[in-house]
Amino acid sequence: GAYGFFLKNRVYAFKNSCAGLFQFSSPAAPVILIFYYLGKEDIGFYFFVVQVVSAPAAILRRSLYHFVTAELSEGSSKQLIRVMLRYKILFILSLFLVFFAVIILYFFGADIFGFVFGGEWARSGGLAWFVALYFFIDTAMQPFCSLLALWGKENLYFGIEVLRFFLVFFVQLVKIIPLNR
Repeated sequence: GAYGFFLKNRVYAFKNSCAGLFQFSSPAAPVILIFYYLGKEDIGFYFFVVQVVSAPAAILRRSLYHFVTAELSEGSSKQLIRVMLRYKILFILSLFLVFFAVIILYFFGADIFGFVFGGEWARSGGLAWFVALYFFIDTAMQPFCSLLALWGKENLYFGIEVLRFFLVFFVQLVKIIPLNR
């Protein structure tokens, strides 16, 4: 019955639950560091940037997810490589555009946010490059990572989510500590 099904799949459920915990905790990791090193006001600036950047990223992620699941729904993990090669020009173009946007935001984010949203939000622009980079990486990874569990690659999925969590934490720590000094 149900109990037997649970016992049979408990390792699978545990690994996927832990991976999901890391996946959903990654965007919250910077909040802990911002609060500890900078303060409550900066958390507000961070969440403002997240709202501005996450909307376009969500649209792109949703489109990419539908594309990937449609292409791979009847196949196997070997098809993932074929899909990526088939659409490598789209991925390379996307990487170039994101790299360009991150560079622009890194150097001019505060000026852009100050101009578009008003001077009081300029400080948010200083965080925009990191948030944009995070959401792009998340947008590119999420559709493929979601399929890893379906293909029985729970360990790889878990490893990717743990790595992503600590990478976000580390990059944010490297970025925030100099701002505090």
